[in-house]
Amino acid sequence: MKKSLLLIVTVLFGVLILKNQVYAEDIDTITVITIPVDSNILLSTNAIIDIQELENSLPEGESLYPPTSTRAAKVSISYQAHIQNYGWTGELDASATSAIGTTGQSLRMEAIKVWLKQGSSRLSGIKYQVHVQDIGWMYPDAKNGATAGTVGFSKQLEAITIQLTGAYATRYGVRYRVHVAGKGWLPLVGNGAVAGTTKENRKIEAIQVYLTYLS
Repeated sequence: MKKSLLLIVTVLFGVLILKNQVYAEDIDTITVITIPVDSNILLSTNAIIDIQELENSLPEGESLYPPTSTRAAKVSISYQAHIQNYGWTGELDASATSAIGTTGQSLRMEAIKVWLKQGSSRLSGIKYQVHVQDIGWMYPDAKNGATAGTVGFSKQLEAITIQLTGAYATRYGVRYRVHVAGKGWLPLVGNGAVAGTTKENRKIEAIQVYLTYLS
């Protein structure tokens, strides 16, 4: 009886994944999207972006690539999100070739955590603030892996700001963009600028975050 019940649950779970077209290798990363990379090309849901074009779009003095002669501490960002119907995703290392969330499924992102995976310091960190459905901007800012948003209240994230703090803010930048219902991927912003919308009742469905280097 136990074996039969386990088989039924396994089959139903497999059907659920196929029905929602979730691309993942296991439950820990079920809502993580990895944007394929092919011949220096980033492939997203609505655009083909050349890496060099992305590099050229950054402000003067900011780059995707570390300076060749730097002694700066190695820093990296990780993040995870709480997605409608799925809960918390696995953690994802921030990069210009990956994103977290879902597209084409009309699933809202409800909360997010962002932290420095390498190079964390008492004097440097990362802070982020979210705009939540029916609540507005949440205060104070979340910091260093704390939850920003809500869990269990069916409230969508609508906008977000992310910013490095302390000494790292003079050596590194952080760039991010969000996939919004009805609009798709919005333009890249960075270093505390607002990504998303307010007063439009549009949910964030996915987000991409990556680190840049300041010269």
